[in-house]
Amino acid sequence: MKINLRKYRGFTLLELMAVLVIVSILAVVAAPLYTQYGNRARRADVKRVLMDLSRKMEEHRSTNQSYNGTHTASVPNTTFFPSQSPLQSSNKDYDLTMVTTSNTYTLTATPISSSDGGHQEGDGNLTLTHTGVRTWDGNSGWE
Repeated sequence: MKINLRKYRGFTLLELMAVLVIVSILAVVAAPLYTQYGNRARRADVKRVLMDLSRKMEEHRSTNQSYNGTHTASVPNTTFFPSQSPLQSSNKDYDLTMVTTSNTYTLTATPISSSDGGHQEGDGNLTLTHTGVRTWDGNSGWE
């Protein structure tokens, strides 16, 4: 009985190299897309936090007839926003600041630099005012 050894030879080096090239191209395309997805997710998180802080500011004003004093109530004056995203759990992404007067407030989320552990460097500031005006890096709207 004669056994055909050609059937059991395996892959050629050329076939393995072709697979390696295809996988490399897919990785080069996928990595930036994943990074952009992470940035959008963290930006969405901070937008949600700004809206929640705005709601708390309005609750405080309806009770006290002033936005002043919100930092001593349930709303912090200055804090860091830790991302709750599964993409990143330990580092901070934004520095949140609040400027209040008796009749106005401005909430600002400033991206923390990558040297300090942030992932959103260069993303631009997000702001929300007492009138509901939202800006992203000086442009109107968050989208």
